[in-house]
Amino acid sequence: MPTNLMAEVTQLFNILDQDSSGTLDVKEIKFFVRKVMGIADREESRNVARQLMTSIDKDGDHTLDVLEFAEGLAGLDFDSTSLEQFLEDAVSTAQAQTGIGAAKIAERAAEVFEHLDTDSSGTLGIKELKHFYRKIVGMSDKDQSRAAAIEMMEAMDLDHGHSLDLQEFTQGFQSMNQSKALAILANATKMITADNEKRIRKWAKGCFLHLDTDGSGTLGIKELKHFYRKIVGITDKVESRAAAVEFMKSMDSDNDHELTLEEFVGGFARMPRVKALSVLKNAKTVIEAVSGGAGASDTRGGGDGGGDGGDGGV
Repeated sequence: MPTNLMAEVTQLFNILDQDSSGTLDVKEIKFFVRKVMGIADREESRNVARQLMTSIDKDGDHTLDVLEFAEGLAGLDFDSTSLEQFLEDAVSTAQAQTGIGAAKIAERAAEVFEHLDTDSSGTLGIKELKHFYRKIVGMSDKDQSRAAAIEMMEAMDLDHGHSLDLQEFTQGFQSMNQSKALAILANATKMITADNEKRIRKWAKGCFLHLDTDGSGTLGIKELKHFYRKIVGITDKVESRAAAVEFMKSMDSDNDHELTLEEFVGGFARMPRVKALSVLKNAKTVIEAVSGGAGASDTRGGGDGGGDGGDGGV
């Protein structure tokens, strides 16, 4: 693959990598063959995708990293068009076919915003934007990163409040050139994915330990109802119980009607990261607020006896 085309290959790769995993799986390759290369026949597209995967998947893990993908593209026959023209057309087609545009930018911007908003204030200030440019974008020069942060603030701060809320942050990226915005956010989400996974596991463990008031090492339906009522904030008993039952079903891998720490943490780890982070950050805030105050016992699992405390199974 010519060096001067690797930027376009990477851009196309990032668009196709819709789960931001850093690799393309068989499903994403089939999408590329059908929707971007234009091979509409299912059987033919399946064969091309399989051939593409098997011929360039060097490590045999059934996924392609960006270098393997680039090697595969370099070996394709583009008939009358050049590789450069193919990549230009492929990027445009992929953006349109994935519907990646505003919706994808919004999804990725929300994850980046959630990561940067370490004080849970719901806004980002200059300090947090400088961190974005230094630690995530990779601008190590302090003056350069500060100038970039100020420029970003001025461009996105619609209400001139000297801070950015999620809507301003998202709209700022949506107003950029789509390819540029997606490239920045794709790289950012890859940078923060590992850190977010650690935060999810840490916060889920803290939440589990708070809910496990009897020290049994498991959570039952009563403790999950408490989680939804007192921490998530679903005050309606029927609704909170339904949520607890659904939660139990989705995480109870051994079907014993109890959740171990591993099941509880693993359940959150499998959720979409933005959703898991949002729920657990809120839970962390509530738990920290009550743990040090006189009213802490009011929000512990044992205080939620109620009229429906007899729910034993799911």
